[in-house]
Amino acid sequence: MTKEIETFLLGFEKPSTQRIYRGHLNTFFQNIKADPEHYFDNGRDYQQDLLDFWISLKEYAPCTRSGKITAIKQFMEENDVIISRKTWNIIKRQKKAIPRTIDHVPTPQELKSILTHGGVKEKALFLVMASSGIRIDEALSITINDVKLRDEKGDIISPAMIKIRQEVSKNDTPRITFISDESRDILIEWLKIREDYLVALVEKLAKRNMSKELKDNRVFPYAWSTAWNMWTRMLHKSKLDKRDTSRKMMQSTPKKSNARFEIHLHTLRKFFMNRMKGVTRIDAVEQLAGHEGYLDRSYRRLEEAELIEAYKQGMPSVTIFNNAPDLSGINESLKQKDKDIAEMKEENQRLRNHLQDFEMEMRKLLREKDKKD
Repeated sequence: MTKEIETFLLGFEKPSTQRIYRGHLNTFFQNIKADPEHYFDNGRDYQQDLLDFWISLKEYAPCTRSGKITAIKQFMEENDVIISRKTWNIIKRQKKAIPRTIDHVPTPQELKSILTHGGVKEKALFLVMASSGIRIDEALSITINDVKLRDEKGDIISPAMIKIRQEVSKNDTPRITFISDESRDILIEWLKIREDYLVALVEKLAKRNMSKELKDNRVFPYAWSTAWNMWTRMLHKSKLDKRDTSRKMMQSTPKKSNARFEIHLHTLRKFFMNRMKGVTRIDAVEQLAGHEGYLDRSYRRLEEAELIEAYKQGMPSVTIFNNAPDLSGINESLKQKDKDIAEMKEENQRLRNHLQDFEMEMRKLLREKDKKD
């Protein structure tokens, strides 16, 4: 990588952002067949390079396309190349970032089938993600100190808590979230063998002339690609590896195909959101998941006790193995019954009103009859 690229990437604190932007820049220079080392020395037509790159991305999903072109624009401006308003207006007219990815949010039964093919290491990571709503980058960044499994007396707590630090959170806002009891229990088992796994990993990498920090204090001390490969293997074994062929994969995704799985890692977060919102207060779910846009519009942030109460109410809906009831059908049935009851009440009120009108009319007729008599 050139000095300009490395300097640019240093402006982003999170390794995940640096990784994604590095991939975008690599794609850009490969596409325009330019040497990044001397790109700003050859008097190129930067406006045309940007437009050519934009056109080359037409088969990508709109959100991916938008992210790539924005990254290149930022990189150019960082190196004192000003993109003209005309050029950017051409791009903006077609820059509608509407997702077209086909996602399939797994059911509890499907997640159970997938995770059955994993060991303690796999179950710990993916159950934590599915029951807390945290993103994969957040999950791979939490440390031992970020997880609270026991109280001051050493007793196991329910629900167990995870702290998402500011430097870990996607929106740079610290928060807390919780995990289900079954996630807590499997996480405790993983922590018992975590150090042995780390020692074995360091020895394995050393044989390949690769280094790994033995003092890694992360709960899940491995890379994003390792997590992706773990998920891929379980999808294949469970026969739930249907791929979305409507879009190209992002540059940062391991390229074993030109399409990604419909049940991918981010659908675990969607699983959490969808399941919890059906049974507990929405503002609590949004705060636990760290949805900044919603929280900006919210009247206030909930206190820890309120979040715990809301999470406990929704915990059964994100429990996979411990005979968790699938409440989705029940919830829909209850909603329909509530609607039917409301309609019946309205109909009864209309009948009462008609009856009152009829009684008033009868009294009026009787009074008129009495007058005639």
